Amino acid sequence: MTAIRLPRSAPVRDRAPIDVRRVAVGAALVVIAVGLAWVGNSIIAVAIIAAVAALVITFGLIIKQPEVLLPIAVISMWIEGLGGQASIGRVMSVVIPLVIVARIATTSWRPAALQPRAWVPLLVLTVWCWLGVFWAKVPVGGWLIGFFTLFLGIAYALAFMVFTESPAQVMKLMTIWVWLGALVALASSFVFFVGGVRGYGFTGGANNYAAFVVAGFPVIVVLARAAEGRARLLLWCNVPIYLSALIASGSRMGFIMGGVMGVYIFSTMPGIRGRKRVITIVGGAVFMGVVVFLFAALNSDRFSLAAFFSDRGAGRLDIWPAAIAAFKLHPLQGWGLGGFRSSSYELVQQTSGASLQALRQTDDIRVGYIEAHNLYLSILMDLGLIGTTIYFGLIASTMKNLWDLRKTAWGQLVWAFQGVQIALLIGQFFGTQLNQKFQWMIIGLAAGIYRKQRMIHRSSLPGSV
Repeated sequence: MTAIRLPRSAPVRDRAPIDVRRVAVGAALVVIAVGLAWVGNSIIAVAIIAAVAALVITFGLIIKQPEVLLPIAVISMWIEGLGGQASIGRVMSVVIPLVIVARIATTSWRPAALQPRAWVPLLVLTVWCWLGVFWAKVPVGGWLIGFFTLFLGIAYALAFMVFTESPAQVMKLMTIWVWLGALVALASSFVFFVGGVRGYGFTGGANNYAAFVVAGFPVIVVLARAAEGRARLLLWCNVPIYLSALIASGSRMGFIMGGVMGVYIFSTMPGIRGRKRVITIVGGAVFMGVVVFLFAALNSDRFSLAAFFSDRGAGRLDIWPAAIAAFKLHPLQGWGLGGFRSSSYELVQQTSGASLQALRQTDDIRVGYIEAHNLYLSILMDLGLIGTTIYFGLIASTMKNLWDLRKTAWGQLVWAFQGVQIALLIGQFFGTQLNQKFQWMIIGLAAGIYRKQRMIHRSSLPGSV
């Protein structure tokens, strides 16, 4: 198999690059000196100034070596619920574009030129979402929050689009991601099986956590098959750990995604042909049957047949008609990002036949709005038919980019990421996270490989120009 080598971007100007580290250190020293002279003996103020100086220095180092953003990005997925309003994910959504702009302004570095297939769908979606401010019902509290929520996902896509260099680099990132996920999974399983409390790690939501857990299964398969000896055995041990975490999450969306992922893994696993494929499918069906029984037995409140069909869950049966009714009012352009959230209580109350029990969910009362619990309904209402078409165009473009890479050095990773995308596409009928970080990471990776710069063995990359 011919390997792909993606060269670093060539300088476009001859002047020597600025030593960003010296600039950062100098700026930090100035801040400290001025601050100390101003605040006198205030210990709190001195601590704040020292923290700002540390941030300036850190930012300067990141500009020098921006690749460190990627490990931080994959780590942040598992702990994005920490930090409250200043979560790592939100900080990263600001830092990533700032680093890119700062590198362009202070050094001779330039991002690699991408083929249109890489950046046009993402740009069109971003522009359409931005235009929504002109017809948004609640421009500030609704659209602005919605746009910055989406931009978090876009920022992650940009990071992986710009700074990804090779399959080996991504394999290392996924190794970090899987092992950190295993630690979080053990913690959430302990909370559930010992404490009897639903556990979803530090992600801020059970459905989002379950989506990460399910995304881990094909990645574990790829890493384990590439490893040897004890490392391979240890990686396979992550499968039951992740399964226990999925049980602890109590996420029905995750349960459905897990079923889809199981079918995908056992029926399409690369390198298996003929009789072995039949044995793998049959063995996989038996394995999945046992897993379903364990889910129902160990968390009957969430995964038994009675639990699935006896109640109205999170109020989806009441919320969905309200979202559909709202969509019919502005079908073409939608209500603008955040439109459903801003009007959710009013819409549910006005919808004929909807139970007001959906308005009494504790989590919804705490945050002050109701989620549609269906990403596609949420997009239809917020972005209209035009925006929904653009969104699916971006997803289709990503899947096409991945498909074209299946016979290259990226093949094993592509197989895993395709499975994640398929499971997410189905699972998102029951979830509402437009900025799901793992999905946006895949969007960025799938786009960033298609570069216009000179390549060695460029013919091995489908669609090169």
